[in-house]
Amino acid sequence: MAEIIKNPDTIIKLTEKKQRNEQAMLFRLNNLFRGSIPRNRMRKVVLAAFQQMLAEAALSDNLNPALTAALDEAKKLAVWGRLQHPANSPKDWLRGMTNQLVLGDRNNPKLDCNDFSELIRVIGEWIEKGGGNRPPDLNKQYRVGVARIEKPKDPSMEYLQYLGRLRKKYGWQYADYLSVEETKELERLAFGDAYKAAKKARDAMVWSEDVRQKEKLKEHRAIEDHVYDFWVRPRFEKPSGMMMLKASKNDICKKIDLLFGLIIGATISGTTTDTVMVLKNYGSQLRPPLPSGYFLFPVGTITASLHHSLVEAGLALTVTECIDSYCAGFYTTLIPKGGLPGELEEAAGILKEGEDDPENHHLLIWYDGNEKVPVSCIRWNKPYEIKQYRRLVEGKGLLTHINSMPQVPDKWAIMRLMKVMAPGLFAYLPEELQLR
Repeated sequence: MAEIIKNPDTIIKLTEKKQRNEQAMLFRLNNLFRGSIPRNRMRKVVLAAFQQMLAEAALSDNLNPALTAALDEAKKLAVWGRLQHPANSPKDWLRGMTNQLVLGDRNNPKLDCNDFSELIRVIGEWIEKGGGNRPPDLNKQYRVGVARIEKPKDPSMEYLQYLGRLRKKYGWQYADYLSVEETKELERLAFGDAYKAAKKARDAMVWSEDVRQKEKLKEHRAIEDHVYDFWVRPRFEKPSGMMMLKASKNDICKKIDLLFGLIIGATISGTTTDTVMVLKNYGSQLRPPLPSGYFLFPVGTITASLHHSLVEAGLALTVTECIDSYCAGFYTTLIPKGGLPGELEEAAGILKEGEDDPENHHLLIWYDGNEKVPVSCIRWNKPYEIKQYRRLVEGKGLLTHINSMPQVPDKWAIMRLMKVMAPGLFAYLPEELQLR
């Protein structure tokens, strides 16, 4: 029989232990990406984009609108403080950072994975604003519903399926091998009218303003004590994203956090989807191409730095189809579909240890209108219970069903969710928690 816990203080302590274990795991992943091979591969991805940005900047005396907007958006990032020489203009920023990327390990100090993660934010903003030589609507494939440009059209399913076949046929560097006929067909399908109603509905559930709600905090909130030791701090005392923004009201991720005892972040991560876009676009240009295992990069950087929570990044990797479907607390589900290259093989062990740790409590929590004070929770701790519980925390199912829940989950709302997603769990509950 599952354990029923009714003491709010006990529940809060369990959630803090779970969150601490999760953040300790992310800290280890961050260290893995600091290794020489991952660092050098990510440096080459970022360098390829920055060289293209610098080439655009050289075409005229003034920066084009895309570059201007991207640099203005990113001017507060800590990474600019790593420039070795004073920069008096945005062009100087680009030129100086590109030079440091070229130098690589000859830099002193070296740029690391967290620097590259911040620079990818600049690249993502640049592409989103219209920069680069990109395929039609490249960004919309990975960040559907965010910052739509002109008419809100999604790529057709036929386009995405055809693109998938080309990638399977040629690999990530497919653009170098397309025949004339394949190029024409890809362009024809890019703006086709054959949209899938189900896909549009899913996009609305994941990305619409109704379900992605965050507030900009008037004062920076402190990082909680129980995860502070494993927080990868941004440089130069810059704040992390979760210190400035917080999921609020009816946010989809906030509901998931409250349900399962996760740290409350800043809503589903557009930064992760931007990173996926950059890795696919510029990673495919490397020789050899960047392995798909590097889709784990935002987990090891963005979440370790607490710019976003792990569930926010995991759901973003799910909707971009880099992973099958993230199951909250089952960290091995974060391993990308293509597996891990040799230099990242250790990540599988790190994720498994975090998943199997006794402090990774499998909880289901409900409230009585006050999100600060849980009323009660169920803790699943038998292997056969945990097997069923994994269905309850499966990302694609949560993205589909979580919206019908109230802003603060109550007992009967979570029982209804359990009936839809993991009805087998009712066999381990007492009579008082059976749904009639």
